[in-house]
Amino acid sequence: MAPSPESRELRLLLVTVGASLAVLVGLAQLRFPAPGAAPAAPQLLPLERLGPQAVYEDLVQAVARTEARVLPHIVARTREDGRPGLALRWNSTQAVAWTPRPERALGVDVVAVERNRGLLLVRHARASSPAALPEWTPEAAGPLYLAATEVGAAGPALRPVFVGRLKTVASSTWGSLLSITAASLEPGTFLFTLDGRLVGLVVPDAGAAGVLAGAPLRASVDAIVSDPSAAAWSGVRLGRVPTAEGGRGALLVLAVEPWSAWAEPLRAGDQIEAVGGATTTSLAETELALQAQPSPRLRVRRGGTVLRLTATAIAAHGLRLEADLRGTRVVFVQPDSPGARAGLREGDVLTALDGQAAPEPDQVLRRYRSAPRGARLLAIAGHGRDARAVVLEKP
Repeated sequence: MAPSPESRELRLLLVTVGASLAVLVGLAQLRFPAPGAAPAAPQLLPLERLGPQAVYEDLVQAVARTEARVLPHIVARTREDGRPGLALRWNSTQAVAWTPRPERALGVDVVAVERNRGLLLVRHARASSPAALPEWTPEAAGPLYLAATEVGAAGPALRPVFVGRLKTVASSTWGSLLSITAASLEPGTFLFTLDGRLVGLVVPDAGAAGVLAGAPLRASVDAIVSDPSAAAWSGVRLGRVPTAEGGRGALLVLAVEPWSAWAEPLRAGDQIEAVGGATTTSLAETELALQAQPSPRLRVRRGGTVLRLTATAIAAHGLRLEADLRGTRVVFVQPDSPGARAGLREGDVLTALDGQAAPEPDQVLRRYRSAPRGARLLAIAGHGRDARAVVLEKP
């Protein structure tokens, strides 16, 4: 006999009530465990799942241990853009760094600079050499914590950074780099593992940042150490005069950087006919000759005039100057020079110097040279509302 509709509804109701009671009992046991019951294991946060180093106290201790090993190798310096920076001791007298303004790397501490990439070799004070840092072998790894250099209130310091997966990628500028996903890592930062091994140097690459590590870093630095002249550049951009036949035209000066020793004698548009008394047609040989010391004598054609020119060092005041209708324009300021300490900047126009209005560049140089040691020359930089007083002191 088929069950009646009333009995089916009753059975369905009983099943529903039983299931509901079972759920309520289970929830009550989770919310109010019996006395003496073992607590459930806590759920680890994502960073805690990385292991013991992710625990904050352990991480602080690990960074402190790394600082003790690493900081003796770090040298503080002022970067060419005026910001505080750091360099890594490479040997007993030289350290390596990266600069965002390689064209301004002219300080007395600079040994050599790669002007196309910004790698810099600088001198540092002699001191007892710490044991060489071991290098970390680049490998696909991650996620992990690393220690990154920074300039703290008390000087060089390390901070922990969490990075994603590291892998080696090709770079048209650097050959190969380690890709890195960590935020807030500026070029010029050095990275270390938490056991004190050198990972590499953060450098810019095609609008992003990567880590120059292992063999590429050592090869680049060793090349500068062994031959500093190879990293030099005269600051003169050369090309050739176009010819109707499509052949090789005369050597042509395309531009001269304001910091260059050739900034005063050479001009864009000059044609170089001879270097050191020998006629030249080789672009590469001429570029090498322009960066040689002592500087060679050039035979240059400017318009219809043949000139014989030699390079000129930056004047003692550390300024490169050019004529301006209002006086003298500053086109380059050498870092840590009297001009830099006076607060002069590129683009400033000196409208007065030591009581003389609208001084010409040669008048500025003669007045500075003739001033006694310790003299303070008052100058006016700018015009109108932008005018300000600066003091050019002769040490």
